[in-house]
Amino acid sequence: GTQRCYDPHWASQIKRMKNWNLIDFVGSFSNARGDTEKLLKQIGAWEEFGSTGWGVNGTEAIFGTTKTSHATGSETLYDKFFVSKDIERRVEKRYAVDYGREEIANALRRNATSKADKARD
Repeated sequence: GTQRCYDPHWASQIKRMKNWNLIDFVGSFSNARGDTEKLLKQIGAWEEFGSTGWGVNGTEAIFGTTKTSHATGSETLYDKFFVSKDIERRVEKRYAVDYGREEIANALRRNATSKADKARD
């Protein structure tokens, strides 16, 4: 199981990250473009580092047209591995410490809302 797996991709985010007291922003890979813009604007760096200079011709915003999907295609594997509520509960229990972290919980809620909005469109 994941308890014996030392691949950092499977590690709890709480255990991977140090200095949580310094972190006040949690973004989502599924919303890389929007979250990156929000973060860079918050720190006053959007115009200099995010609004342009990206893409093939260097004229796009960061993540402007780049498809943000995982290199392994993992986003397509959910139904293959989460075949029962028991498995979902086991994974939720394993990563409960992450879901309990306010910053991560808020990001997850925002992502769920975004996906629901897209599904309605």
